[in-house]
Amino acid sequence: MMLQKFVYKRSDVLDFAVGLDGTVAYIDINNEVYVRSMNADWWYKIADGSYAHQTISICDYKTIFTTNDNFDFIKGVYDYKIDDKLDMYNWEYVDYYYTYYQVSCAFWDHSIWIRGSEEYAYLYKDNYTHIPRTEVELKQVKALSEQYAIGVDYSNNLWELTMGTWTWIRNNLQIEDHRRAF
Repeated sequence: MMLQKFVYKRSDVLDFAVGLDGTVAYIDINNEVYVRSMNADWWYKIADGSYAHQTISICDYKTIFTTNDNFDFIKGVYDYKIDDKLDMYNWEYVDYYYTYYQVSCAFWDHSIWIRGSEEYAYLYKDNYTHIPRTEVELKQVKALSEQYAIGVDYSNNLWELTMGTWTWIRNNLQIEDHRRAF
């Protein structure tokens, strides 16, 4: 029900993510990031305008990852300012050397998956270590753990990775990838 209300009321959404703890974050068409927890009735604008956010992934309320219009990898970390009584996120570049089309944080183990310059999915270890996880170019990937993910290829086939093996699940998926337009 919450997702229906979200999609209906937020027609200006560029990308969104839902965390395991119920936190929802989205990027609007102005590249601003908003977040709300399951218990809140309002959205907090958490972007400071320094980055043109394009894709988003949420580990939990305290950690959000995005990519920007230059395909950089960016991290937002929650910082509660006790003196100011203000909730805020500190944003920083994780890596801007490589190309990052998408970042996906896995719920269960907080492993990081990326879609890089060749459109393949990689397990991200650090800026210099990206472990290849696909042999097929993907237009979307969603990581659930280091050993489990789902992805959609450019022929609109749905794939599932379980313990190192990709299995075809379904074809003719209908996915609109609006981020590739710029």
